[in-house]
This record gives sequence, structure tokens and C-alpha cells, in this order.
Amino acid sequence: MSAVPPVRVSIVTVCWNDLENVQRTLDSLARQTALHGWEHVLIDGASNDGTAEWYQSAGFAFPHAVISEPDNGLYDAMNKSLDIVKGDHVVFMNAGDCFADENALSRVLSRVSSSLAWGYSRARVVDSNELKVRPNVGKIPYSRVKHLFGGGVLCHQAVVMKVEFLRELGGFDLRMGDVADYHLLINAASRALPQTWPEIDVNYLDGGRSAVNPDIWGKHRARVDVLALTPTAASLDSAWTATQLARIRFRQKLKPLLGPLYVRLLRAVSRDGSNQ
Repeated sequence: MSAVPPVRVSIVTVCWNDLENVQRTLDSLARQTALHGWEHVLIDGASNDGTAEWYQSAGFAFPHAVISEPDNGLYDAMNKSLDIVKGDHVVFMNAGDCFADENALSRVLSRVSSSLAWGYSRARVVDSNELKVRPNVGKIPYSRVKHLFGGGVLCHQAVVMKVEFLRELGGFDLRMGDVADYHLLINAASRALPQTWPEIDVNYLDGGRSAVNPDIWGKHRARVDVLALTPTAASLDSAWTATQLARIRFRQKLKPLLGPLYVRLLRAVSRDGSNQ
């Protein structure tokens, strides 16, 4: 009997009372053509909607594990996974998010190596019907300046990171609240620039907290922390952040008027096959 290949990539999903979206994500995993070399780990925050029970009885064909216990939020749960994952690299796939096609995980596995600290591909932003609703996420080539100042947003679901590197970074800093993922990635980039891949590997479900109400001032605090800004530099960053917030509020006022037209245009492009 041939030996089962070792786990190289761990796919981690964290959730709380979100059974329908967990099932959506796991259905995506079940359709992957890659049969070996990966696992799935569910970190459940003691849900009372049957999520853990469903997961334990689902009979997945791939290695999987679940922890169901109270936690201190999304990023605390993500940090917990670092104690149990078996892979050398990790991908955090939120409940409701999916791989973009059945070969996406095969592509991820083909990229990981002992020398890869971290890297990212691109994500398609979709609604619950898998229809594209916003531009694709993932600036390629990577620009640290644009990433720092909001012009090169990365989707953490499309990021693959070496577990050892993530531990060296201290995991997700819970002091950063909703921008802990941004803080982690700009911290990672300060130590090692990411590899990038142009493929769309992830369908990111629109409507998360960061999409609905982005924490612009939180990102300011993250930059001050990671860059160790002097008081003068922090004041300049604060002034820039205020202008950025004003632009966002202006766009939010226009969205009720232009948003439906914009979504229709995006969907027309999708149907034409030019959204790649």
C-alpha cells in the first residue's frame, strides 16, 4: 500500500453560528481535483446552530479536524489554528468564501515550497449567487507603498503563508481589531516581499465587516505600529487618513445612485468572459 502524501497546506475556516456558509465553503473543497497534500481545519466558536455536529458527521474524503469552544473573535480563532494545523503553509478561508474553480487548490499546492514565506493570487468578489459585484482583488505586481496606503488591497483568503513565518510574526495582533489581517500582511511585507500569481483562485463573498465599514483609522494605527512612525510622521499619516476617509464617504453617498448600474456593468463583463 502506497503511503499517503504528507499535508503541505492547511485550509482553515473560522466560524460562529454560520452553518450555511460553512457548508458553502466545504462544498467548494469537496469539488477540488487535488486529492492529497492538504487538510481542512474548522475553528468553531461554540456555535449553537449545529455547525460542529454537522462537520463531525459529514464524512469528508479529505483530512479534517474541528475545535468548537468559545473564543475572543475572528482573529483569536485564527491564531488558535496555529496550534493544530499539520501543513507547512496555511490558507485562511472564511465561511462563505470558496475556491474559484475545481483546480484552484492544485495551483496552490504547486506553488508552495520550503523557500516560500508567503504569497498571494487574486480574488473575485461575488454575491451569494457567485455573480461578480466588485473589481477583482489582488494588486499584481506587488507594491508595498500602494499596499500600505490603500491602493493595493490584498484578499487574505488568496494568501498562502508559511506557518513558521506566521508564528514568527506573532500571529494576528488582537489589539488591531478588524484590521488585524492588514496589520499582519504589512508586517509580513516588511520582512519578506510576497510572491504573486495572476490567477483568480478565490471567490470572496461580499458583505463582510471590512467591506461594509472599512476601519480606515485602524489601518492608520497599524501603519504607526509596523513602521514605528515618529510623532511627526504619525501626524502626517493621520492627515492623509482623514482625506482618505472623506473620499470614502463621498463614494458611499454616490453608491445608491451609481451602484446598481456599476454592478450591471460588472456582470455584463463577467458574462463576456473578460473578468479574468
